[in-house]
Amino acid sequence: MPFLPVGGQAVIEGVMMRSPSRMAVAVRRPDGTLAFLERPFSAVTKRFKPLGWPVVRGAASLFETLGLGIAALNFSAEEAGRAEAAKPDAKSSPAQQALQAATVVLSLALGLFLFVILPARVTGALGFHDRVGFGLVDGLFRLVVFVLYLVLISQ
Repeated sequence: MPFLPVGGQAVIEGVMMRSPSRMAVAVRRPDGTLAFLERPFSAVTKRFKPLGWPVVRGAASLFETLGLGIAALNFSAEEAGRAEAAKPDAKSSPAQQALQAATVVLSLALGLFLFVILPARVTGALGFHDRVGFGLVDGLFRLVVFVLYLVLISQ
């Protein structure tokens, strides 16, 4: 079987695919038609040689992939939102906007508590105050909380 370096991700009502030379997004609009976005792709690690160095290459590729994913999600959201914008009752009420803002704030606070504050407090309470011991135990607690989080949301 030949090696095909193609990858992708799901977007709203569609998919984004990337090869070494092209990036494409296909999205189903609310009316059933398809919308496409296709453009050339050249890896930043190929264009700027210092970004291709080991260790740096991984971080550069991560941010580049994150940017491509966000661009694809924005395109799919725009296409999904076109039909919503055409509806006269599509605007969200101030109560809905306040609820969405409260959800974001609560989510960030809960994430900060579960993955930063709680592990640090528990590790300190267990008596780990040296850098290495604290880092290892704190990291272990974060990993346990993350795995438990994944198990709970998968239910």
